[in-house]
Amino acid sequence: MSAVNLARLRFQLQGLMKFYESPPEFHQRLVDLFTQYAHHALRFGETISIQPLIPMYHLPRPLVQQLEVTLKKQINNDPDAALQLADRLWQDEYFEVKRTAIFILGHLPIDDPEPVRSRIKTWLEPGLDGTLSAYLLSHGGGLLQEKFPQTWEDLIHDLLMSEETKLKALGVLGLTERIRSPGFENLPAVFRLISPLIRNPRPGFTRELETLIEALINRSPTETEHFLKQIHLMSDSPETTHLIKQCLPKFPDHLSDDLRRSLRNSI
Repeated sequence: MSAVNLARLRFQLQGLMKFYESPPEFHQRLVDLFTQYAHHALRFGETISIQPLIPMYHLPRPLVQQLEVTLKKQINNDPDAALQLADRLWQDEYFEVKRTAIFILGHLPIDDPEPVRSRIKTWLEPGLDGTLSAYLLSHGGGLLQEKFPQTWEDLIHDLLMSEETKLKALGVLGLTERIRSPGFENLPAVFRLISPLIRNPRPGFTRELETLIEALINRSPTETEHFLKQIHLMSDSPETTHLIKQCLPKFPDHLSDDLRRSLRNSI
């Protein structure tokens, strides 16, 4: 692995951007750059919290950060070429190259939501690596949610309503990642989307729902407690009661005590 000299790296990235409008050449030169800085001796998962199941270069953080800064400027200056470049990079098998494709998708100025929506739906197949799935939904769909919230909500709704458990789990994952994003405020949409799942949780699916509820608690414990109270009143499922009880320790003490009393009084 080459040490990162920022001046040299910026020069290399400027050269890379010359091929921005030629996806095959850009792709090859990006792979060459990643190979130069790769740290193949690292074991999978040492540099990120979730272990990817696809090949990685294990790139130094300064390289990734500088690449994203440079790409963002290029996308803003020339958005028309971005989608073709993202499509080309997505075909690569390596984690960091696919992640770069998602970064491009997430920073593309959009007046029409369909190109971004269709790619998220196509790329988000059940077998996609979990780390990439999370990044695709949180970052690839960031502008989609901001500028076309109904399109984003419809996309997540389709995943949540899928009969395939893996796609349903991806919908929950997408909501969880967006809730964790700085500046996220659209809790009513989340409550509306997850109500059917909380009222009648599927066996073997509660861990994902617990993680989602924990993200909601971290964002707004008071609103989440009120939401769960209402859900419990509308549900006669013992799995709903069990799910809420599992989440009680994640609340501040006064809200946890209040929600626990509500559960007892409704029995």
